[in-house]
Formats: sequence, structure tokens, C-alpha cells
Amino acid sequence: MKHLRSVLTPVLTPVLTPVLTLVLSSATLLAQANDLITQRTALDVPVELRARVQDAIRVPLGYTTTQMQWYKNDHHLLRTVQLSFENAWNLPRTSGQLARRAVRGSAMSSLVQTAASMVDVSAGRFLPVQIDSVAVMDELWHPSLSLDERQEATRAFALLPEATQLLVVNIVRAALDATPYIHRAFRHAVYDSLFADNRPLLAAAMAPWIEERNGQYASTDPFGLDALGALDLEALTFAGIIVTSHLDSAVARWQRSPVPPADYEPVLLHTRAGWIVCTGSGDDDVQPTVSPLLAVIDAGGNDTYTGSVASTAERGQFLSIVIDRSGNDTYGTVGDTASVCAAVLGIAVLMDLDGNDTYRCGSVGIVAAAHGIAVLSDQSGNDTYVLQGTYGQAAATAGIAIIDDAAGTDSYTCAAEGQAYAQTRGAALLIDRTGDDVYLARLDGAPSELYLGQTVSRAQGAAFGRRADLGDGTSLAGGVALLVDVEGNDTFTAGAWSQGCGYWWGLGMLEDWSGDDTYVNGKYSLGAGAHYAIGVQVDLQGDDQYNMGNPNVVNQYQGHARDGSIGVSIDGGGNDQYTFRSHCGGSADLCSIGLFWDRSGDDEYVIDYVLMGEANGWADTPPCGTTTRNAPSHTYRDDLPSIGVFFDGVGSDTIVWDGELSTHQSAVRLGFSAQCEDVTAR
Repeated sequence: MKHLRSVLTPVLTPVLTPVLTLVLSSATLLAQANDLITQRTALDVPVELRARVQDAIRVPLGYTTTQMQWYKNDHHLLRTVQLSFENAWNLPRTSGQLARRAVRGSAMSSLVQTAASMVDVSAGRFLPVQIDSVAVMDELWHPSLSLDERQEATRAFALLPEATQLLVVNIVRAALDATPYIHRAFRHAVYDSLFADNRPLLAAAMAPWIEERNGQYASTDPFGLDALGALDLEALTFAGIIVTSHLDSAVARWQRSPVPPADYEPVLLHTRAGWIVCTGSGDDDVQPTVSPLLAVIDAGGNDTYTGSVASTAERGQFLSIVIDRSGNDTYGTVGDTASVCAAVLGIAVLMDLDGNDTYRCGSVGIVAAAHGIAVLSDQSGNDTYVLQGTYGQAAATAGIAIIDDAAGTDSYTCAAEGQAYAQTRGAALLIDRTGDDVYLARLDGAPSELYLGQTVSRAQGAAFGRRADLGDGTSLAGGVALLVDVEGNDTFTAGAWSQGCGYWWGLGMLEDWSGDDTYVNGKYSLGAGAHYAIGVQVDLQGDDQYNMGNPNVVNQYQGHARDGSIGVSIDGGGNDQYTFRSHCGGSADLCSIGLFWDRSGDDEYVIDYVLMGEANGWADTPPCGTTTRNAPSHTYRDDLPSIGVFFDGVGSDTIVWDGELSTHQSAVRLGFSAQCEDVTAR
């Protein structure tokens, strides 16, 4: 093994130009992002529009906490979600505020703080992190090492470049600092019983969403339900911020150091906090064989990672980190479960700093959290994310899941439950900052008989609760999910329940800030909510296409809400094209609020409205500012209004309705029903 310090100087000069180019490129991207942040801040429903609507409906556009308490107040209802029902006008602001915080927060620790705020947690603000000296290396080694083993470890450590030594020290320090708070997070006796058993951690944690009886939620494993209340999410969040703060500082310094030569041999270090593997800049096959594997540090090359990497799904593994400096890398296989960046009762972090990378998993992976925190930071390259099954690509239950892809043209593919998907006490955040990206929840990924064979995606900014009134009776409120795509001409394809949707006390959001985008979806999508939930979809600018030529979208989408819910769909600018059918474009049903607003542009609306059955008040609900007429229920529902708002602002629009062509300079349509009386105003 060569002493690498002696060969660092010759490689210093060649790396200066790429680093300078990267800095200039980053500055340009930052300026563009700041401009879009300013534009997004200015996107708010005009005061005059609010006044026109309020004058017409004569009631607030929202529901009070007292009114919402008529519905079942489910376990673990988030304050963030509860307060969002108060004023539907504020929902674009709420979504925009979270999106702006996410886009501003390039540091992982900042993103963890943003995601934590989505689930009512504030921790670790302004946390200082000291870059430690390597002088503490005598304290690095595991206490089980003999004197000879300790001396050998010290010699191996000395062969590492100084920047890598410092990174190792910081990782160990981060683990030691965070460990007490990780233990505090899982201190409840319900976790002790699980750790003492031989049951797989993942199956126990996810049992409430996996076990069923006659097709309904019915769990016999008490751990998953009990642990949701036992988890100290504040302590877990603080531990996650400690870890990511150390990494933010240390990795930035390591990234600026010269690249080691390709013949750098792997070094295996047994530290106080676990094993750390350091590999060189050649093409490595990384397959963990030691436990607990605290970290893998790879200096470059086209690497292949197999087995469990950046994953805490194994018993006794509470923290797992992978840092890859450069190269076109491949992580995992499509047959794996909980293998790549899966935080199961722990914290998992994966940082890939450069290269066109491929991330693969079967299910529960590539950033999946179950009572944990999972973070993936990909800083550049055209990347491919493949989730062959379900639950990943920023999916969270009782924890935080974050993907931050900083640059490149990327593709995201999953079967379902991905691309920012949140369940109970879960915060899911996916940020893609540049590139013409493709988001696909496969249309054969999760077919449902209830949806006539069409797929139920639950993806692309989807938040879901556990509805168990037909099952074991333990219903659980949903989490908060946010997908933000900052720049590029993007394509979003999914089935039902997608693209900014909420179900059962969940809040799901999709924000796209620039580019000519294409949206394809099914029902309950594009800013839709049902059963006491909220969905928000915002496209800031660009010439966009919504469901043009899509035969699968039939009803209940794009600013639609049903059963005590709110759905908001907003397009901020551009010459857009829409396909509208039934229950869409600002349409509400069963004491809900549906809001659609196209702020500006010369738009085209193709309205292919066909009755869905015999006219009965529901089947005959057209699009564009409408409400569904329901028979009296003689309950509180008769006192709560349904409101549908369609507003097209500045621009010369083309509307094709039932084959008839017309043009309009602007249009306002408002549907309002209360106490089962149709008092709709057009």
C-alpha cells in the first residue's frame, strides 16, 4: 500500500479548473433559484378575487377546528394539517413557504429541519459544529481492540490522505454525539421488547400498513401501533441534525481536497462507533461484510454497491453512512428490500457528490424511513432512481425521508408509494433542482379492482393516513409530503392518488417552478383531497399540458375535494392546455372546497364532459367551479358548505365544450351549496 501523501502534489493542479467551473456553475444555479423563489413568493391569490368569491358565498373559505372535529379526530393528527383547514386561501402560501425553505436549504441539516417542521418538530436550530483535529485519533479505536490491533489500525489510518482522516474523525464524532439522542428516541419499553425479540424490525414497524383482513387494515402485531406514540421524534430529529451538520462541514472540506490515485487500496477501520471502510478512486465493488458498518467513504471511480448500504434495517445498526466522491456508480438491485438508504429505527445518509448514478431497490429503499431519518444528497449528474416495488424515493412513516438532487436530467420510477409519500407522523421531501426530469409511477404498478383495474399510485407529493373504520378500528392520521422541482421541462405520470394529494388527514403537495411540463394522472390527483385531507398542486410558470390525450382521467382531479377536504390547483403563468371531464377544475363534494386558478396565459380548455350515470346530483357534476348536490343527511354535514371555485385570469383563452368552440378574455365560475340547496352562481 502506497503512502498517499507523497503523491498528492502532482494531482493538485488538474483539479483546480473543474472545481472553479463547479463554483461558477453553482453560483449561476443559485441566482436562478433565487429569482424563482422571488417569483414564487409573489404567487398569491389576488385580493380582488378573494373579495368576489367571499361576496358570493358569504361564508369563510375554510373550516374551523371545531367544524373539523365533527369528523373523526384520528390518532396523531398533525397541527400542521389541522390548521391548514382554517383558510383555503392560505394553502398556496403554506405550500410555497415550505417549498422556498427547501430550495434555500442546500445543506442536509437545513433540509432535515424543514422536513421536521412539516411534522410539528423544531430542533437543532443554529447548531454549531466544530471541525475536529485528527489529534484525537487515539480515541478513535474500538475498546475491544488489543494493543497490537490498535497499533495496526493507527498505521492504516496514517496511510489515508489527511482530508480523509479528518472526515473519518468527524463521522465518528457525529456518531458519538448523536447516539445518546438516538437511544432517547427509542427509549420506550415498546422498543425494548422488539429489540429483545428476533422479529424483523421492518416487518414489525410496517405491520399496521401491511397486515389485513378481508382487504381491510387489521394488524395483530401491537408494536407498529404502539411505537407510533412511543417514538420521541424530537430526539430523533436532533440526532439527525447533529449527524448531517457534521457531514455538511466535513464533506465540503474533503470534497475540496485533491483526488487520491486510482490504486488506493481499501482501508478497514474498527472505530468506537462502528466499522468504517475507506476506498480509493478506482472502480470498486462494495459489499459490506462487517457489522455494524458505520460508514463507507469512497474517493471516486465507477463503483458498484450491493448488499445493505446506508441502511439501518439490520438489528443493532442505528446509523449508516455512505459518501461517494465521484464516478458513475450503481447502488443496489431491483430485488433488494430495505437495502439502499433505508432508515428503519435509525438514521441513514447517502451522499454522492458527482457522476451519473443509478439507484435501485425492490421495495422500502432509496430513501425510505420507518421510525427513522433517511437522507440522500446527489450533487450532480444525470441520475436514475428505480424502485421496482413500493415505498421509497422519499417515503416516510414516523420519521423523515429526503431526496435532494442538485443537478442533472434525472428519472424517477416506482410502482407506487413513492416520490414524496408520507404516512402517519411522516415527512417526505423530494427536491430536484435542475434538469428535464421524468417522474413515473408505473401505470401497472398497483392495479385496483375498486378503481376498475387502474393503478393507485399514491405518489408525487402524496400524504396518506390509515383508514381503519372498515378494519380493526385504529385509524391513523396521515403525514405531510412535498415534491419540489425547481427547473426544467418535466414529465409527471401516475395513476389515481398522485401529484399533490391527501387522504385521511394528510397534506400532500407538488410544486413545479419552471419549464414546459406534462402531467398525466388519474382521479384524486393534481391538487385533490378526500376524507378530511388536503392536496395542493402549483406550477409556477411554463407552457404546460394537463392530461391532454389521457383516456384514464375521468373525474375528481385538479382542484377537487370530497368529504371534508380541500383541493387546490394553481398554474401561475404560460400558455397551458387542459383536459377537463367531471368533478374537476375547482369542484367540491360532501362539505369540501375545490379551488382552481390559472393566473395568466392564453390557455386551451378541452372539456369532454359526459354524465357518469343517471343524473343524481353526483354523476352529473360538470367541471369548472361546481359542487355536487347531495340528499339531506340530517347531520352536521347539512350545515357545512361545499364550495367550488374556477378562476382564469389574464389571457385570451380557448374553450372547447361539447365540441363547441368559444373564446374568453377571463372567466370566473363559482359553485356553492349549503344545506343541500343548489345556489350555484356562474
